[in-house]
Amino acid sequence: MRFAHPDAFWLMFLVGLSWLVLWRAERVRARRLHALADAALLPALLGEASAARRTLRHVCLLFGLALAVVALARPQAGTRVELEKAHGVSVVFALDVSRSMLARDVRPDRLRRAQAEIGDMMEQLKGNRVGLVAFAGMAYAPCPLTTDISAAKLFLRNLSPDAVPQGGTAIGRALATARALFSAESRPGGGAGQPSTAANILVLVTDGEDHEGDLEEEAKALREAGITLFAVGVGSTLGEPIPIAQGEGGTTYLKDPNGQTVLTRLDETALQKLATDAGGTYPSGAAGGTGLVQVQAGIQAVQKAELESRLVVAYDERYHWVLLPALLLLVVGAGVGQRRRAPLNLSATAREGAAS
Repeated sequence: MRFAHPDAFWLMFLVGLSWLVLWRAERVRARRLHALADAALLPALLGEASAARRTLRHVCLLFGLALAVVALARPQAGTRVELEKAHGVSVVFALDVSRSMLARDVRPDRLRRAQAEIGDMMEQLKGNRVGLVAFAGMAYAPCPLTTDISAAKLFLRNLSPDAVPQGGTAIGRALATARALFSAESRPGGGAGQPSTAANILVLVTDGEDHEGDLEEEAKALREAGITLFAVGVGSTLGEPIPIAQGEGGTTYLKDPNGQTVLTRLDETALQKLATDAGGTYPSGAAGGTGLVQVQAGIQAVQKAELESRLVVAYDERYHWVLLPALLLLVVGAGVGQRRRAPLNLSATAREGAAS
């Protein structure tokens, strides 16, 4: 025997409180009756009032409440093995952590804004699988596909430009790393290592400044693997300096070999082309934000597939063993009166019949 919700037993204090209220009411009743008349006269004055029936009523109500609390705790006994299937989507977030993502044309800066919005999206994806790819001049996967959203968010919060030792922005490597995460998983309906065509989603978050060029091959590979791409741009097209240090003299910005301040711009054209080549979507962000808000609706529209199947031990519910007696006791307690039934006077009834 086990209880699915043992925390429900704290409601037993209500049963104790009810007993205390009833006990106090009986004490007050007895005190008032003794103040009304002498104890020897009380039986004659009370007439048909029955202390036993009143006690029975209280006992039924209290035991009924106690059994109702036990039923709420959901007693379970006996087990069976069931096949449990989980359905949903697999989403990999590929986040650009290059130095250009420190630009502040999006508040507080591109990287922290993207981290905050991706974290919110992960919360909305509970029950699904999420993974994480970080990239700059190279790419790696700090978090493989998992249903542990808390762990994924922990890896996300720890990402910074220092997490990737090689500078630059290699979007192609990020796409290849993300595709490898999907391919590493075996899916129902396909061979081992084959990605699902129904539920794999890649959310690329970057300013679009690719330093390696040619992304057509990777875009084609995503399309052929059936991976849905959302290419999300972060930043503005006007240009923003890249802060590299903060000191007493103010902020120091990145400069080129000629001493000119380097400006980073959102390359919407490159991201739109990538999305088109991969058969994906480039969601345009609102002023001062990103397009991640629109991605959530797109994810909801994607066909969900079976994520995993596993054998689980299920317990047989036994709450009805105590719920039915609880209801019966409560009904009986509510229906019991406080007066004795008047005895049927047969002789008087016979005389009345003869007289009529």
